[in-house]
Amino acid sequence: MVTLGGSITQQIGSDDYFFTDGSAQIKVEIKDRVWNGLNVGPQDKIKISGKLDNEAFEKADIEVYSIEKVN
Repeated sequence: MVTLGGSITQQIGSDDYFFTDGSAQIKVEIKDRVWNGLNVGPQDKIKISGKLDNEAFEKADIEVYSIEKVN
């Protein structure tokens, strides 16, 4: 399990987004049930927790299990 703080910069698919902590960017997968009605924009600071998915021959991404606003 990993926990990161930062912001979502772009939606790239129905459940896929780019997330940045200010130093690097990673693709995250956030299913509808995880959002639980939360509205988040690029200016919002958030904390995500999930599982690092690091399959061979693919860039690592994070399957997000929980998300919350921190600002």
